[in-house]
Amino acid sequence: MTEVTSPNTTETDPIAEPAPAETSILPASSKKLFILSAIIITILRIAEPMDRAMTNTLSAMVAILTFALYFAWLLFRSHLSIATRKRIGLTSCIILAIAASMFKITAVDGFLIPTIRLRWSAAPDQSLTSINDEILARDTISTTEGHFDFPKFLGPKGQPLITDAVWNEDPLTPESIRQQWRRPIGAGWSAYSAVSVEAKQEGSKSVSGIAITMQQRDNQEITTAVDIESGAPIWAITNQGRHETVLGGIGPRSTPTIQNGKAYTLGAFGILNCIEVSTGDVIWTHDLLALIGSSAEEDASMISWGRSSSPLVVDNLIIVPLGGKPGKPSHSLIAFDSETGKEKWRAGDRQVSYSSPIVATLDGKRQIVIVTENNVEGHDIEDGALLWQYNDWTGFSNSRASTSQPVPINETDILLTKGYGYGAARIKITRSAEGKFPFVATEVWTNPTVLKTKYTNVVLVGSEIIGLSDGVLQSVDVETGESNWKKGRFGHGQILMVADVLIVQNENGPLHFLKLQERGFQELLEIDAMSDLSWANLCLFENQLLIRNSVETVCYQLPLSRISH
Repeated sequence: MTEVTSPNTTETDPIAEPAPAETSILPASSKKLFILSAIIITILRIAEPMDRAMTNTLSAMVAILTFALYFAWLLFRSHLSIATRKRIGLTSCIILAIAASMFKITAVDGFLIPTIRLRWSAAPDQSLTSINDEILARDTISTTEGHFDFPKFLGPKGQPLITDAVWNEDPLTPESIRQQWRRPIGAGWSAYSAVSVEAKQEGSKSVSGIAITMQQRDNQEITTAVDIESGAPIWAITNQGRHETVLGGIGPRSTPTIQNGKAYTLGAFGILNCIEVSTGDVIWTHDLLALIGSSAEEDASMISWGRSSSPLVVDNLIIVPLGGKPGKPSHSLIAFDSETGKEKWRAGDRQVSYSSPIVATLDGKRQIVIVTENNVEGHDIEDGALLWQYNDWTGFSNSRASTSQPVPINETDILLTKGYGYGAARIKITRSAEGKFPFVATEVWTNPTVLKTKYTNVVLVGSEIIGLSDGVLQSVDVETGESNWKKGRFGHGQILMVADVLIVQNENGPLHFLKLQERGFQELLEIDAMSDLSWANLCLFENQLLIRNSVETVCYQLPLSRISH
């Protein structure tokens, strides 16, 4: 007998039914993507980076890629209706277009954190009045050699170190640091150089010190001398041109050199001026780009962030890096007669870096040492002859650039420091009877994990090297190259060691006064000196501390006495 099955009887289908469609706008796969991205970014942030700016770049790339993948899924694979997806896509495009039309990145700090402003807003320097409107009639002045002058980049010792001073107050208090004046200034990273002057008593105003820096106001690159007592301009020299990049900022960045009553300045586009300090008259000038047959555009393609080297005065010569135009031979250095401006010699074959030439006596030979784009060299002062090369200090002046000064350690050794994962190296320069050059450079030690000085310089204090390593203050043993300690985040700011107190200007503007200790430092005082990106070096004339950034400049009186030797 055949069994009849009721039509209402339900049996289980042996074939599984399809899973329900994903209805969430954040499905499990997207959650996994966001979690994975968060883990990657966390690892990048926690790990000891070779360059924190690169860490920020990689983190941003991971975040952008994550959101791009999620957005692509949302538009093309999600359960949302086609109309909804179209609205999301169109709205997003409109928002991005409006944002791009309204805002722009005008600058980045040393960690590549951007500054964003409205597109139609002018740069602060473009709203300043003409510098000539600020110059007041003053007594005639004449320069005089002072014991406590700060006549060149980093100071009289060629590194940020002042030893002939005694602090008068302990502990330091906010009242100890007296603001003498504060004034707006044009853009640029040129620091002050300062010397003593005498004023002829023909009027009521006198000047005891004069400080010279460079700044940018609209399309004028300006060298300015100011009265240190008031900050008021005494004279100004203008050249046409405006150097501006997002990564490097606006304006000149070379610090003037003052010697024998003359100031020597180098603009971002290679205008080298010799100026009479007492009057502001230009004695002679050279256009370095004209000397190499290059243009501002060609120079910027090779030296992206502007010529930054401070002129070196040695014997009767002015020496600056020269470089070359794209595709043509370069010269590492060029020398001029300091009085007449007549060219004396050209030497070397390397493109320029952002470091400045120094004089050092190595193995008994007084010579010029220069960090070029991709090596370090020693040159004879008299004729520029190449004495030695160290070719393991590589890079480019538009990528992985060298900015920090070489530091003589003893009668044979030099310390090199650099960011971008290079760290520090100690090299020994000795005479050699064999080889291509009369001297040879050999490595004593290298350590890519210490003293990663991207925009900053170090100071040698006894057996310690102190500097900002990728934004963190660090002490390194000069003999071994090993870290003693690493502490405090100050960004890519600047330092000045005054007696036993280290003054650190944070990249964001504040000043920190630190007492160094065996395993770190004690912070004595912090003052809110500035609130904008601050890359210019500090200058100490007598007890007056001169600082600046691309917006304002300040003079503080410090509670210290200078000791005349």
